[in-house]
Amino acid sequence: AYILGNKWWVAPLMYFVGIGIVICSCIILKKTKQFAGDPAPFIMELPNYHIPSAKGVLIHVWERVWAFIKKAGTILFLCVVVMWVLSSYGFSHGSFGAVDAKDSLMADIGGAVAFIFKPLGFGTWQAVASSISGFVAKEGIVSTMGVLSGLGAIENYNASMRTAFDAFFPTTIAAISFLMFNLFDSPCLAAISTVAKEMNNRNHFWYTIIFQNVSAYLFALVVYQLVGLAIGEVAFGVWTVVAAVIAIFVLYLLFRPDPNKKRMLDGSEGAK
Repeated sequence: AYILGNKWWVAPLMYFVGIGIVICSCIILKKTKQFAGDPAPFIMELPNYHIPSAKGVLIHVWERVWAFIKKAGTILFLCVVVMWVLSSYGFSHGSFGAVDAKDSLMADIGGAVAFIFKPLGFGTWQAVASSISGFVAKEGIVSTMGVLSGLGAIENYNASMRTAFDAFFPTTIAAISFLMFNLFDSPCLAAISTVAKEMNNRNHFWYTIIFQNVSAYLFALVVYQLVGLAIGEVAFGVWTVVAAVIAIFVLYLLFRPDPNKKRMLDGSEGAK
């Protein structure tokens, strides 16, 4: 919201788009051979609902607060410190030491991989570095942007933020593409470790991580190229054609008949 001028519709847009992407992904995956078949029955007995006691509420609140304090004091703090070091130190004139952000180690890392995200509209090293920190903890994106922009802690929106973030995102659609990518790519390290533990299958785990990141990249590409072209913020080019092909292919996967259902019907008719 800060990047887009504190507009109220940004957060609801991300929320409902996220629901839509999950539904579409489930429909597409359901039509693949790996996820084909009848859904497994699920029956759960619900307990009797009671008005919670004050003690129970306080215990639950304390558990949540303590979990956040531990996370903020470990993962988030470590992420901010690492990003501060990488954005404050680097090699200049043949020696290592404190340098400007544009000459820092983070600038070198972000600049080395920035070309990957250029088709998405945010090919600046600051935006790429912020996205990289999001793989550690999503909350770290905001902190990293504050460090790299020189604003420090970002609490209240002001005009200086808009000026600083203009260097990150040249257009509004680029900022939206950045939000889309970081919304749908793989979650933080804590969530990733939980996924690995619950799946207990290395192949399925890596398939999940790759699917999340590739789908996030492709969706952000389609949004930036096609929506940006429609509103006049993106010029027509090769990546626009690629985005259009991807959009058509995804629509085909979404609305095509389920081949597994047809195969099951043919098999049942053959059995008769």
